[in-house]
Amino acid sequence: MVTLFPNWVVKHIRNPQLRTAEWMKRPVEVFHVSPKMTKFEIKEYLIQLYGMPVSKVHTVNFDGRFYMTPEGQRRKHPSYKRAYVYLEDEQGKHRPRYHEAEFQMTEEARQAWPAKPGRTAKDLADKIIDGTLEPSLLRRNWKKY
Repeated sequence: MVTLFPNWVVKHIRNPQLRTAEWMKRPVEVFHVSPKMTKFEIKEYLIQLYGMPVSKVHTVNFDGRFYMTPEGQRRKHPSYKRAYVYLEDEQGKHRPRYHEAEFQMTEEARQAWPAKPGRTAKDLADKIIDGTLEPSLLRRNWKKY
């Protein structure tokens, strides 16, 4: 049996300018990889070589851009794949995807339905009387036409 050592280049992007959801609280690292690498190969590569606690990998393929040489010839930069690697969060596991749906199934959310807990008409009326309502909610016109 022949051992195969692929010639893969995995380049880490230092400042990826990501806007992740606040609830996720998981570190996300971005890498440029070969377009031939699969998600499984990227995950195993990072775990085996660098010991990273990878929980999930998302990938995006990018075609190389065309450019003109000084001689007027049209050339193309090489294509690449960008891998978004989600690391394990502070609890050591990755957060459930449907946490909002799970919250809606709690007894507190069912009692307050169709509004969120603390946002029912009775709760808002009590806050207006107490004077503890947020300024953004006081500016709205609560009259029904």
